[in-house]
Amino acid sequence: MDGIHMVLFDREEHLQNLQELATMQSHKLAVLQRRCEGFPAPPPDDTKRDGPIPETRGALEDQFLDAIGQREEPPKTRRRRT
Repeated sequence: MDGIHMVLFDREEHLQNLQELATMQSHKLAVLQRRCEGFPAPPPDDTKRDGPIPETRGALEDQFLDAIGQREEPPKTRRRRT
């Protein structure tokens, strides 16, 4: 009889732990929902792609380097310390 009581107590403790976990998760979801409501909606994704997606890694790297070259100003020359 004592063995059955101990198993039932262990089972009840396990169920209470699961119930507490579920309560904490629902609280976390409610907090996150309230935080998300405070943020403005993200702008629509109107980004344009410059041509088709490259098929190879080399083509992708070339396209990336070309984009960097177009945006970057030539480096300024620095005076040497004397």
